[in-house]
Order: sequence, then structure tokens, then C-alpha cells
Amino acid sequence: MVANAGIGILCKTVDMSLADWRRQTAVNLDGVFLLMEYTVPAMRRAGGVRSSLSPRQPASARQD
Repeated sequence: MVANAGIGILCKTVDMSLADWRRQTAVNLDGVFLLMEYTVPAMRRAGGVRSSLSPRQPASARQD
């Protein structure tokens, strides 16, 4: 399993609304948690678990 999908709200953190912050963290963190919660038990039953959680920020979300 590879869990590296996410979103990035393209603005400075100080300009981000609380609603956007919550949406971004819900997609980026809750999405990975739920994926793991529902897939790991099935993977264990099948004989093993291999996962890759990527902390890398997608290029489209970077503000260099």
C-alpha cells in the first residue's frame, strides 16, 4: 500500500482560514488513517503488511 495522496491550500498559513486548515488536515491526515484502518486488517489476513507513508509535500503545493 502506498498512502501519499493529499491536498495543499495554496496560501500563506497566516492567510488561511480555519475551515481551509481543517479541510486540508482532514484530507491529508484522516485519509491516511482511514486507509490504514480499513486495509491493514485485510492485508494481515492475506499474510503480510507493507506500507509506505510519504511525508513529502507534492510539488503542486510548494511555494518556493
